[in-house]
Amino acid sequence: MQTGWPIGQPVCLVGVARKSSAAALCLVTIVIFGQDVGHVYRPTITSIIRVAIQAGAIREYLVESDLMTTADALSESAEMYLKTVFELSDGEAFVPISSAAERLGVSAISATEMFHRMQSDGLIDHAPYRGVRLTKDGRANARAILRRHRLWERFLYDRLGIGWTEVHDLACRLEHAVGVEVTEPLAAALGDPETCPHGNPIPADGRTPAEDSLIQLDQLETGSSAMVVRIRPETTEVLSYLEARRLIPGTWVALEEREPLGNALVLHVGETNVVMSESLASRIVVQPSGMSGP
Repeated sequence: MQTGWPIGQPVCLVGVARKSSAAALCLVTIVIFGQDVGHVYRPTITSIIRVAIQAGAIREYLVESDLMTTADALSESAEMYLKTVFELSDGEAFVPISSAAERLGVSAISATEMFHRMQSDGLIDHAPYRGVRLTKDGRANARAILRRHRLWERFLYDRLGIGWTEVHDLACRLEHAVGVEVTEPLAAALGDPETCPHGNPIPADGRTPAEDSLIQLDQLETGSSAMVVRIRPETTEVLSYLEARRLIPGTWVALEEREPLGNALVLHVGETNVVMSESLASRIVVQPSGMSGP
């Protein structure tokens, strides 16, 4: 098969892969091996691209391309790991492997094995006794995944009327199904929203949400009130619990008292009192009364 592609030159496979897996396979083998190896076992095109990235043949071109990043070649599992570390670390801090494993619902051994593979791919840095953190490429891919996720939540909630709690799990499925060719038209159709329905900022170039006036609910002073701004990190169980008690963005809440022995907070929400653990309250980000908004 004649491709006319210079041997060893980085190649973007997006357009070709969608039209012809054979053409894409030929291009990849030329880039990696320096020649067309002819008939070889053909896995899925995603696996082929991943092999090329791991070999270092096309990494830089893909990262710099407007059409495709390494996230396009990642497995759904790897994308979930990237997103989890980003959310737990706010993008840059080290995250204990045990914390990531607990959030993902896997064993620490399984998480460690996956992180070692991701470290080989240049997406994760691992430091003994400190945990893992994202590399520059890892952060870029995690931001892209979160952008897709939160835009889909916005679409499902605003346009389809699906429930505030339910959109999270549905968006988790959709975030892995499409890339930038759908994400950006979706953002434009939604008017480029700044937050998801749960109040979390939608990553975008040149847009950094202000955080100075925001604190976690468990940090609120007794007797003070605040407005709920966002819930993070999200799980369906947490969202369901909070929605049932109307603890959603835009709701005002007052901290009535603390129960030191039980590490619990007594909150006044609307006309009712809610008793909540400090650990759950730490997932609710609020803007205290009297402070300017973000």
